[in-house]
Amino acid sequence: MNQLEQLSYQVPTRDRSRSQFGTRDSDRSRNLRTRSLSPTEFYRSQRERIDMIHNKVYEMNTFIYLGIEKFLDKQAVRNLIIEYDNDNIFVEGEEKFYSEIPFSFKFEPIDVAIFGGGIIGSSIAYFLKAQNPSGIQVKVYERDPTYRTASTPLSVGGIRQQWEHEENIAMSLFSSRFIQNAHKHLSVAHNHTPDLGFHNRGYLTLANQSVAEQTIRNHRKQLELGAQIELLTAKQIKQKFPYINTDGVECATFGLMNEGWLDPWSLLSAFKSKAQSLGVEYVEGEVVQFALRNDGQLDRCNEATIRQKGELNQIQFNNGILCFGWNSVDYHGEYCRPEGENFLCGRSPTENDDDNNDNGSDESINLEVDYSYFDQTVYPLLAERIPAFEAIKLKSSWAGYYDYCRLDQNPIIGHDPYYSNLIWAAGFSGHGIQMSPAVGRAVAELILDGRYRSIDLSRFGWHRVMNNAPLSHDNCV
Repeated sequence: MNQLEQLSYQVPTRDRSRSQFGTRDSDRSRNLRTRSLSPTEFYRSQRERIDMIHNKVYEMNTFIYLGIEKFLDKQAVRNLIIEYDNDNIFVEGEEKFYSEIPFSFKFEPIDVAIFGGGIIGSSIAYFLKAQNPSGIQVKVYERDPTYRTASTPLSVGGIRQQWEHEENIAMSLFSSRFIQNAHKHLSVAHNHTPDLGFHNRGYLTLANQSVAEQTIRNHRKQLELGAQIELLTAKQIKQKFPYINTDGVECATFGLMNEGWLDPWSLLSAFKSKAQSLGVEYVEGEVVQFALRNDGQLDRCNEATIRQKGELNQIQFNNGILCFGWNSVDYHGEYCRPEGENFLCGRSPTENDDDNNDNGSDESINLEVDYSYFDQTVYPLLAERIPAFEAIKLKSSWAGYYDYCRLDQNPIIGHDPYYSNLIWAAGFSGHGIQMSPAVGRAVAELILDGRYRSIDLSRFGWHRVMNNAPLSHDNCV
């Protein structure tokens, strides 16, 4: 028997004749008796006791920090405990009682645990603390703090408002304005103001006859929502961009303001640094599994197993946010833009092109560049559209991942359909950079207010997946 197993605890229990919570009569001590529990029994008994109270509190959308030493609204929680304490579960002096428990046995759930510390997870962490700086505990679990193969630093960092769905247009508008004012939002005391390298140069999106009508409808919607997008005929395209071959092009849209590109790594670093300065803790660790349970009324997930430096550790949390990345992609178009004195161009492969990376296991990860893909697929299409590119030479290259929803290539944002305290924010199909500020704000609203207040993102919830009702594929690039 080890030292921990030899420990026992004197657990105060309430005299059942007392029905009033927190009695203060002078002979109270005579109404307490003691009994010995093993550490395992003790831990289990406290878990069961706290779970009962926590479930009642959660149903009323009250956030509590269950270390017992502090509450967001201590009196409100105490009143709830009084109301539901029919079995005399809590007694006055419980705080002192918990303070005497060895640290390894304290049950102290994290208010919000974010799983995935890339651009989406870091944005959510920032907005949670920016809106509630002292009243909520946030931890971010990221398996690779170097972000070597993460989607964020390998992105080309584009941002645009040329979308079909209103939610995407509104999110991109907010994000663009936030990014252009990052010096106000993300500066950290005593540090340099973040320079995100934003280039305010619009997207030119070409449309052939098969998608021209949809492009025109989208343009009307974009204007209604405040985006500054210009609709061009083939003749106008040639006049504005004489180096483009307009054969087969029916029309195009061009962003006049709030579109362009930025440095993804700088935005991620700025979000992370600001979040940490507000009290967010980043933890290196990989989720191994979640402990799922049903309390008879509400399905909840409050525990996870985390692999940290080769060891498995259990964590508890009140709310979990899932921002996992993935290693898939789906698109059929080419893109190019200036990059200093050079051009950055590429094409995202189709599912058929990327079958070798489609099983989702770590062994399938392969970020080696296939140069024949550029020679046989990317280069011919670029040279046809912009004849001057016939003389281009490849100087350098890299590959990166998209995480996406297989149903319709639109993100999953919102509460899990089974576990009410889990929220998803994943599957952005390469749009995570430009959506991150808006998604961070929206998920923070779900946690802090219980609903969307700024942009209603309900359309991107799990219900469409459960009902096999895909949204239209919104022009992934």
